[in-house]
Amino acid sequence: MGGSVLALQFFFYSKYLLPVYIAVGSAVFVLSLRLLHALDREDIELISDFLKPYPRLGFVTRWFEKLLGV
Repeated sequence: MGGSVLALQFFFYSKYLLPVYIAVGSAVFVLSLRLLHALDREDIELISDFLKPYPRLGFVTRWFEKLLGV
């Protein structure tokens, strides 16, 4: 993740590209989680249990399930 962001900054450096750097780093992180099968159903349930006091954040667990294929 860090390597991809550093490579991107090396070729396209600008302080205005910070959101792009964050998006690229996040995309590489999620891709690595999916490829390594680092999360399973129990992890998603733990996140869901943690977010139960905040019903407006229920979309987070659904998003993780769809994005990571869990």
